Amino acid sequence: MKNWWSILFICAASFAMSACGDDPGVALTCDDIYPADQVKFSDVAELMKGDCAFCHSADSPVYGYNYETTAAAYDSTAYKPRLVYFQLASGLMPPGNAWSDDKLKVYRSWYCHGALYE
Repeated sequence: MKNWWSILFICAASFAMSACGDDPGVALTCDDIYPADQVKFSDVAELMKGDCAFCHSADSPVYGYNYETTAAAYDSTAYKPRLVYFQLASGLMPPGNAWSDDKLKVYRSWYCHGALYE
């Protein structure tokens, strides 16, 4: 029985990781980005505040995400930028309001230029 749980865990982890970027349409790449001087994290945070904070806030940090403030948005994004991008690029988040190519380009640009917090 112990081995069965281990196998199940490994399979689930493999499936979860494969869902986060194998599809070129949702992979976080550095193709088609803005120049570094045109994008800051505050730009990304504003998009997330407007589109994500309704469900992901300090009062309701769904899955640990909080996009109410710039600092909270950075804390929620910086350590898992590929997962957040996958959710946005695949249309899983925000539900019913998929991010446009331009919004995704802003996110990619921030990430590809160092994922800095200014």
